[in-house]
Amino acid sequence: MRFSIEYLRIVKASFFVVSAIFLAGCGGDTGYSGPTGTVSGTITLDDQPVAANLTFMNSIDGFTASGVADGSGKFSLQSNGETAIPVGKYQVGVTAAADGPEMDPEAAMKASMESEDGSAGGSDSAIPTKYASPAGSGLSFEVKEGDNSFEVKMTKE
Repeated sequence: MRFSIEYLRIVKASFFVVSAIFLAGCGGDTGYSGPTGTVSGTITLDDQPVAANLTFMNSIDGFTASGVADGSGKFSLQSNGETAIPVGKYQVGVTAAADGPEMDPEAAMKASMESEDGSAGGSDSAIPTKYASPAGSGLSFEVKEGDNSFEVKMTKE
């Protein structure tokens, strides 16, 4: 049985999303007592704001945070209901946001897991599949102590 490259990419992206949800679900009280920062910002695709789901994953510590960008591309991150996350380098995954009412980050992650393409529902924004996996998207940011504001820039190429 042969699978298309696109199918394998979707499976790979789904694996990373499942891993991120599992790690986030195991967090509860992380026991982390070091410096933290908050993250907000904007996300664009070819310089146009997009509604999207974002997952920030610290590959060293396995810590994840997620957020939902609205139609103007504005987002903020949360993890287990908290806005402060540990400082460090994070890899970023992005999937299309669902049409309809805005979802909280945890609901968006669950919807993304249940879909076949890794999105949280139907969307007009054609976010390339390569951005779905934090480990393979090529997007990363350093979260520093205090308030952090990032511009997540994606292209269709």
